Amino acid sequence: AHRPSAGCCSANGRYRLTYKGQGSLTVQGNVRNVKRVGNDFWFDFTTGPEFAEVVIKRTDPHKTGDYIRDISVVKEENIPLFEAGALFNPAWIKLIQDQRLVRFMDWMYTNNSQISQWDDRPKVNDVTYTRVGVPVEIMVELANQIGADPWFT
Repeated sequence: AHRPSAGCCSANGRYRLTYKGQGSLTVQGNVRNVKRVGNDFWFDFTTGPEFAEVVIKRTDPHKTGDYIRDISVVKEENIPLFEAGALFNPAWIKLIQDQRLVRFMDWMYTNNSQISQWDDRPKVNDVTYTRVGVPVEIMVELANQIGADPWFT
């Protein structure tokens, strides 16, 4: 789901959702002009009080291990950068590129964290980063990209 953040960049625009695997999913909420082509969905999103959400209704229906995975949602104008390996929204990078220190306390979910072992940390291949935090590798990538010192708590 997406909730617009103040001051960054406009999330309004045309998006492509892609995924691998077999199953059924939908894009719903504050989206319009949804068009599906194979494992790609194209849709328009406009910020507002509603969410845009992806709902997996069924995965691996034939029990072959080909479950829905590698879901990406990318604004149309950023697709070439994403396909070239970019991790971050270029509009956001432009906004923060002059920062020399980036504190990652909230990204690390340090408040009330139950993680005490390195093996329990968030991993790059985790299905989401919203439950236990962002992997340190991603935080280092951001700090390196903008030339900032990372502050890990």
